[in-house]
Amino acid sequence: MHAGDLINTSSNENEWVNWFKGMKDSAVRTNVMAAPGNHEYSGDKLLTAWKAAFEYPRNNPSTSSIGELADLAKGDSAVAQQYRAFFDHWSSFAAETAYYTDYQGVRFITLNATRDTTFLTPAGLPSCTGTECPSSQIGTLWTRFQGAWLDLLLQNSPSKWNVVTFHQPVFSASEGRDEPVLRAEWLPVFQRNDIDLVLMGHDHTYARGYVNTDATETTGLTTGPVYVVSNSGAKHYDLETPEKNVWTNNGATQVLRGQGVTTYQVIDVSKNQLVYRSYLAEKQPGATTELPVGAVYDTFTVTKSDAGEKWVTEAGVTPPVTPEPEVPAKVELGAASVKAGGTVTVSGSGFAEGAQLRLELRSDPVQLGTATAGADGSFQRTVTIPANTPAGAHTLAVILPDGTEVTAALTVAAAAGGGAVAPGNGGSTGGDLATTGADSAPYIVAAVVLLAAGLGLFAMRRRRRHAAVETTEAE
Repeated sequence: MHAGDLINTSSNENEWVNWFKGMKDSAVRTNVMAAPGNHEYSGDKLLTAWKAAFEYPRNNPSTSSIGELADLAKGDSAVAQQYRAFFDHWSSFAAETAYYTDYQGVRFITLNATRDTTFLTPAGLPSCTGTECPSSQIGTLWTRFQGAWLDLLLQNSPSKWNVVTFHQPVFSASEGRDEPVLRAEWLPVFQRNDIDLVLMGHDHTYARGYVNTDATETTGLTTGPVYVVSNSGAKHYDLETPEKNVWTNNGATQVLRGQGVTTYQVIDVSKNQLVYRSYLAEKQPGATTELPVGAVYDTFTVTKSDAGEKWVTEAGVTPPVTPEPEVPAKVELGAASVKAGGTVTVSGSGFAEGAQLRLELRSDPVQLGTATAGADGSFQRTVTIPANTPAGAHTLAVILPDGTEVTAALTVAAAAGGGAVAPGNGGSTGGDLATTGADSAPYIVAAVVLLAAGLGLFAMRRRRRHAAVETTEAE
């Protein structure tokens, strides 16, 4: 993830070549999610080089994805016509500069924080006079346009973790810088939706912190979003003075602030935790840290339950643990009815890992076998209903070691004929029925066949693709 200013002058092709050369071949193995910065517009106001270099999802903000804000463009008034012209223009221009993707349980959202009237103003803009006209507040409306889209993305996010990246920070860190428009339009969206990480650049310093309302009575324990400003380049600015500190003057706390440092961040996400580590890649003379290059410069952990309870902890601080709500065990049958002598699949979930379970058919108890719950608390096995089972309503019970049980209703129809299976052995030999799944040999054979076919197809496609590349190069 890159928070903008990948290059210095966008119209300088050599800088783009050097950027990709620096990536070497990692870009062909790793997703690259970048946000445009102000330098991407240097000499290239329409971001032609950016859009030629990257291919991003075209799920950007548009008139159809900004909710009630789109109502401003309805009607025939001069104000509405101008709103419509701006929104239509931005719906097209925002492509590949504001986008999102859901990847491995994380929703990554990229915003375009640069506000330049050159690219934001459409050609042939309808005339409009007065303070209500959008042309008098272009930068603010462009920010609000994306904020409305962002709000809906976060409200409807299917991901447990949500991260946003953009260039100019809502809380500036370096001397003389401040972005009140971004803070006014986007900060309420971040806070309202309790986003996890807000990653920013632009200031050529380092800062990390939180909004004061997310503090707790425990030192090193907060809730809410974490805001980070970092610098991975060789250009360095001075930090703002304590008296003019944008964070403290706008209701936020800097946990760490530094200048003269170049860092890169590694973020590990698991089911219930997000662990952030910032590493020192370079130090300037007079850097505000005595840590050596290569050391962990900053770290924190975000812990979140499935119920949505979240804690942000500094190193060495343990988050309050709220037990996850217990999911009741349940059993499902592959069919609601089965003929005597036939088979039925029994699936279960919500059991303790490794629990030894007995399967029993009632009214007259008949042992159908056993099963072992897997690491995720589930099991599946196929059992045989004895051929001499009376037709009618029955109960299939899964019995835990402590005697508690989970049941499911099963209707047994009269057998079509054939030999009976002796009650109690479930159609097996030796009585050893422990298993964590149904008989899988046919599926394994099929999977091997499909895998072999897939590998053949993959190899054929590679040969074709390779031949196509050679042909292209020859041409």
